[in-house]
Amino acid sequence: MAVNFLNPAFILRTQKYRETGLIVDFFCPNYGKVSAVAKKALSFKGYLSLYQPFMPLSISWQGQSELKQLISIESSGNSVHLKGLIFYSACYLNELLLKLLPVAENSIELFGQYLLTINTLGQNPSRSEEEIVLRSFESALIKHLGYEIGFTTTDHSECIFNIDTNYVLLPERGFITEDDFLSESTFRNRQAGGQSLLFSGPHLVELSKFGLQREGTRKTAKIINRIMIDYLLGDKPLNSRKIYGQMLGRLQNK
Repeated sequence: MAVNFLNPAFILRTQKYRETGLIVDFFCPNYGKVSAVAKKALSFKGYLSLYQPFMPLSISWQGQSELKQLISIESSGNSVHLKGLIFYSACYLNELLLKLLPVAENSIELFGQYLLTINTLGQNPSRSEEEIVLRSFESALIKHLGYEIGFTTTDHSECIFNIDTNYVLLPERGFITEDDFLSESTFRNRQAGGQSLLFSGPHLVELSKFGLQREGTRKTAKIINRIMIDYLLGDKPLNSRKIYGQMLGRLQNK
């Protein structure tokens, strides 16, 4: 049986398996999401320090089925130390990968973006810096899943949006003008889901020009990414988003 040796990895989730084992979901650059059984993980004295998220690992596994058998696991660097609400932001990234990332799919670029994001979060960034790396990772994931939203022409020479036009975001199609949305018979009777689906031309033009450097464009990007992510998730809830909101509410009420 072929063995996949020494793959870089991060843990996304662990679940107990029988008496002393764990089922572990990993994120690997060459294989995307990998699930493996670690049969005696709980009998290993150092498992609490090793089977943790946000620690760079090197793993080996074997098996032809979707659920692999873990052969080896070792640390390949220091665990990223995440404080307070930033920890829950990082958990949000893991949950997105767990619920959206395909199994056994090359994810080298996305893995690099994840590593950059986690390391930035571990440096206790400002709120604006945190938002920038979170939005950047969300956009990278959306692109990886085949739903990238472009804001400029293919040669990046000009913005594709008109400052005098409003636009509607349809996740399955991208942005269309408000007039087209209202005139197309297919969508005439469709609920737009409130104002969150309607974007002004000036906001989109500003986002194309200034990216995530301005507070207003970060807010626009957050709404766009949330619409796309919710579409991709379907009926799968994001528990980390709910927990983050609860923790934020507690801090604000202190």
